Amino acid sequence: MSDDQITDGVSDYHSVVSFLISFRCGTVVGAVHDEASDPVLVGAGDIASCDDLAGAYATAKLIDKIPGTVFAAGDLAYPDGSDEQFANCYGPTWGRFEDRTRPAPGNHEYHSGGATGYVRYLVLLGVIRRRPGSGTSLR
Repeated sequence: MSDDQITDGVSDYHSVVSFLISFRCGTVVGAVHDEASDPVLVGAGDIASCDDLAGAYATAKLIDKIPGTVFAAGDLAYPDGSDEQFANCYGPTWGRFEDRTRPAPGNHEYHSGGATGYVRYLVLLGVIRRRPGSGTSLR
């Protein structure tokens, strides 16, 4: 599959995503997977740049067609992972995968006071939950 197919016509590949892959039993199988019974892991890092959301929308469009667990490998909302950037940039693009997303914060999330935007946004969605006295954990 060519970069043009993956980015759905977006010219700046880096703004789209650092990587977008789908795994089936440890083997790269491309962007679309049709064997729903096999485990699938699909995701990316460097996801939603608020300066230009075309890349985030393009990768979300691909993920719409891929079943399985979505990993968000850091730097989910640019440039600083603030509450506003999560709500206005990550939310409208990749936020719709909340029920199957397993996120990890990146360095950009920590530009906003200890990843508070990341934690608040994902706690509100129920992707991560607060456990009193013990920090946060995935649901």
